[in-house]
Amino acid sequence: MKVKLPILLILLLSAVVGFAQKTIKGQVKDQTSKENLPGVTVSVRGTNVGTSTDMDGNFSITVPDNAKEL
Repeated sequence: MKVKLPILLILLLSAVVGFAQKTIKGQVKDQTSKENLPGVTVSVRGTNVGTSTDMDGNFSITVPDNAKEL
């Protein structure tokens, strides 16, 4: 199965990361089948901050102030 993170999710999360430190919650789905994707790694680029999605594709991550993108 080819896994793609929807562009909208990336843009939404990138916009939120630009503000003060926050906890971001989201869900990762396959772009084609719309199925939830468990076990996907979500991380803050350039840091060691990361997490994985749960069995339903949900994640929660606290991003540092200087983060630019996930």
